[in-house]
Amino acid sequence: MLVLKKFMSKKAAFTLIEIIIVITIVAFLSAAIYSGYSRLSGTYNLALATDDFGSKLSELKNKALYSGDNFCYGFMIEKSALKVVKAKFLNPVEKCTGDYEETEQLTGEDLILADVKLNGQRFDSKVITYYLPLTADTFLVGGSDLAANSVFEFKLKVRGNDRGEKVIYFLPALAQLTDTNPL
Repeated sequence: MLVLKKFMSKKAAFTLIEIIIVITIVAFLSAAIYSGYSRLSGTYNLALATDDFGSKLSELKNKALYSGDNFCYGFMIEKSALKVVKAKFLNPVEKCTGDYEETEQLTGEDLILADVKLNGQRFDSKVITYYLPLTADTFLVGGSDLAANSVFEFKLKVRGNDRGEKVIYFLPALAQLTDTNPL
């Protein structure tokens, strides 16, 4: 019994080294969990933002076809911003007026448009693409009608997530979004 009391009195507390080791292990585990969580959170935010971006682009064709308000609906790419625009429809030859109204910003606060290509060609100038009412034919302002197999390539990033970017492809003729280049 005396031996047991002696043993218990010596082992009743942790040594400083044991406490430091436990704190170090907890710190390493916390750092690993936090980095994994932040990476997962950034990937989720990017996926959510690009899905929303894609659905809004796809809605434009339906607006032109079914709204009945005689407007051309489209998107404008200017610098690193992508905006939804509408303009008054004139006729099938002249198409839409040069005056447009910006109705919504698709990129900006959270979603950044890092790069844009049309059919593999990068462009830096302002581009407006419209869907015509009733037919939903697509055309570039100042250019020609878009071919049925035209593809916009958008490279998107989420602000604050330096690691992640996503490339999506938009086929205007079909108002369809895809993760792989169809060309």
